[in-house]
Amino acid sequence: MDSKEVQTLVEDRRKALQRYKDQTKGVQTKIHSGSSAEIYSQCKSALTNNPWDLRVFRVLGVTASKQKEYDLAVYAFENILELEPENPKYRTELGVLYYHYGKRLQEAGDHNDAKRCFEKTKEILSDYSGKDGDIIWIIRQVDPEIAISIQAGGRDRGSLEANIGHSAELDRRDRGLEIDIEGLESKLRDSSLPKIKRLSAARQMSDYFKKSADITKALAYLEEALPLDEQSDTQKAIAVLKYEVFQKLESPSPEVLEGIKEEYAELAKKRPSDPDITLGLGQINFALGKWKQCIEAVQKNSLSRTEDMNLAEILIGNSLSKMGLHIAAELQFQTTAERTQENAGPQYVEAMYGLAMAQKEQGKQHEAEKSFSEVLRLDFNYRDALAQLTGVSENSD
Repeated sequence: MDSKEVQTLVEDRRKALQRYKDQTKGVQTKIHSGSSAEIYSQCKSALTNNPWDLRVFRVLGVTASKQKEYDLAVYAFENILELEPENPKYRTELGVLYYHYGKRLQEAGDHNDAKRCFEKTKEILSDYSGKDGDIIWIIRQVDPEIAISIQAGGRDRGSLEANIGHSAELDRRDRGLEIDIEGLESKLRDSSLPKIKRLSAARQMSDYFKKSADITKALAYLEEALPLDEQSDTQKAIAVLKYEVFQKLESPSPEVLEGIKEEYAELAKKRPSDPDITLGLGQINFALGKWKQCIEAVQKNSLSRTEDMNLAEILIGNSLSKMGLHIAAELQFQTTAERTQENAGPQYVEAMYGLAMAQKEQGKQHEAEKSFSEVLRLDFNYRDALAQLTGVSENSD
């Protein structure tokens, strides 16, 4: 089939669809209020009679969005745009829905489909020219450069210097040097606004105070955001921030860390594929001296990022060493060291140090001496490695 025949088929199909639309566009069904299930049932019946009923798709899309059934909402708005392709409002709403659908998929561990949703958000909102702060915030999550261009006044306006200037302005905001606290506070307290707008305000203020080192206020705003967020993102942010603060304490309390561990364990049930939660729970268990639980925590998640995989293996190796299983620890550290040797970064150094310690505990003095020497070759300020190498060298003499 040549290109001319293909074009003829496409044109015939387009004309047939248009004839069907013309025949049915006057047949519109009124959707009565009720529960979401009742509304869905009415919409299904109405679309069976007229699959081009724009009003029904609007009701379906809005209802599904409110119920956070983002897959159905995306389907509805895709059809709305097919019927009104030039409507910028519906196009923007579809871009936002794809973002929330992606977050939901990401939380469920479906990272490939989540990535595709985020790419759709980026594609759809790439020409957004409005000033809605919440939408710009979403755009910045998928492509900061688009957001910089929007705040510069349009994708075609200004020079490179102008974009650099606005990039610096965004950097200042990111560092907490510029933010409309009063406006965000007002938005957070306005119960007439949608939850997502109030949630965004609370999270922005929390980020601001975190960057300003006022952790008490940062946590307070996250706690206020928690009832507005039904996807556990805020719950995760609270747990992560608490753990970050705990790690900086001069006299950390095991009881406090146990409490943080419980929050991570609860999140691990909701976000079993989230590497931040998996690795965080593993690190907490290790800090508490619960070696077996550390290993179990990091082995439950099939980690995709190489850096996450390396960190998990180092935790496993250290836990095995603490349990006295030095041969198993040596094998684990050898695997990690082989994978990270080419980059020779911090994870390679940690893997080599763990390998050296496992070798030392087995009485392999010569192998341990070589491994400690490799650590010091890359990081001469690694004091523990220097002390251990000195001890091993003295024993081998």
